[in-house]
Amino acid sequence: YQILNILSTRRNLDNSCDLSKIMAYFHDIGRADSYDGAHDKCSSDFARVLLGEYKLAKEEIDLICYAIDNHSGRIDVQEAYYYIDNNMVEDNLVDTWAKLLRISDQLSRKCYICKANEVCKWLEGEKTNENWKQRIC
Repeated sequence: YQILNILSTRRNLDNSCDLSKIMAYFHDIGRADSYDGAHDKCSSDFARVLLGEYKLAKEEIDLICYAIDNHSGRIDVQEAYYYIDNNMVEDNLVDTWAKLLRISDQLSRKCYICKANEVCKWLEGEKTNENWKQRIC
């Protein structure tokens, strides 16, 4: 969650209820029981049920679940770096959170030390390297 927290803080996004931590913890929870291969939708559904038991505002739950539901999909690492380096945001808050969650999720993978790197289904441009650490710190 640290990557998402740093990226959201840089953009002055409201993180008062630990949105970045909640998104990071729940974004892949649906992998255990995904339907139609859509773990993001399943994760969002799980999160909505579980978060409904806590004292979060409906707007916060909606934001969290939207970001989780839209976090899947790889992007070119250079595009992610450009987004990070220029503190870019989307046209609206929910899409910004979803994009930051997607980028954080992708950058958290250690492709540069993975033993399956040669047989990985990810394209070379999607694989992460250690350069991202310098960009966010």
